[in-house]
Amino acid sequence: MEITGKNICKGIRLYSKRLLWPILHWYDITFKKELTVAVADLMLLRDGEIYNRQFYVAARLLDAKLYYEKGDASFPYQVAVSYNYNPKCNRAKRDKRFLDLLNSVQNEGYNFNCHVIIDKDMQLVDGSHRIALAIYNNITEVTVDCWYRKKIVYQGLEQWTASAINPQIFNNVLNEFERIQIYLLEKGQSFVLWISGSNEQEAQLLFDGLRPYVKYFNFYKFNKTTSSIQFEGLTIDDGFYAQFIPNKAQYKIIGTEYYSTYVKHLSEILTKKIKRLNYTQQFYISPNCLYGEKLFSLLEKLTI
Repeated sequence: MEITGKNICKGIRLYSKRLLWPILHWYDITFKKELTVAVADLMLLRDGEIYNRQFYVAARLLDAKLYYEKGDASFPYQVAVSYNYNPKCNRAKRDKRFLDLLNSVQNEGYNFNCHVIIDKDMQLVDGSHRIALAIYNNITEVTVDCWYRKKIVYQGLEQWTASAINPQIFNNVLNEFERIQIYLLEKGQSFVLWISGSNEQEAQLLFDGLRPYVKYFNFYKFNKTTSSIQFEGLTIDDGFYAQFIPNKAQYKIIGTEYYSTYVKHLSEILTKKIKRLNYTQQFYISPNCLYGEKLFSLLEKLTI
């Protein structure tokens, strides 16, 4: 190899990275934050697009279905989306680990003590197989370790769309991701916007203001059944609520709590719309999908 200033600098960076890796890994382990998060928050679209680790989850889920429902342990989707892009990996070892995980969950149930790893932006670092099996087993929240130092460089689906991946495999995984989104919405794993009052037309106009910013949307009317129903310091009254999944995911983590900064942005949009409509009724948007599921479950019992 030709000795150039560029190659020398590259070698120094690689050598320094290897020397620092044990220290950085110690930092990750020591200062990690343990959180309980909604699976939906890990699977939300990023700037309106799927990112690569979410694509992995959908592929793992398809392989899990083939194994559990047809006894097929060839893992064709893992082969297509993982091994073809990393031919140096030990396929036999990785297949055995996946098979052991499938059997363990089938025989002993999902292990909540085996944490998924995320970065500070709520993006999946490690654990696509476990998230897939959580979805398969109707588990909608998991325990994660948040490594604050780590930040994934956003990667979309370019590595597959720009290559010779089997089109049928690719479309099957995309369709499975779509099914995951609908499933999570049906499970109440979504954001909820609640508006008190009785003017359905005005509430509908307000909800319509959200439509450009969300992917899935349900609209309900409810009446309270008791005189005082409380949720997170909020008094639930007669009114309307919308269940939605935003087309972006931006999060902020404080301590052991997290919330969507993008949903805060939607709240500001609606505040401006309320002023324009002279709408003065109280409204509330759940800050993450865990809050959404709890509030949705409560409101669902009040729906008429």
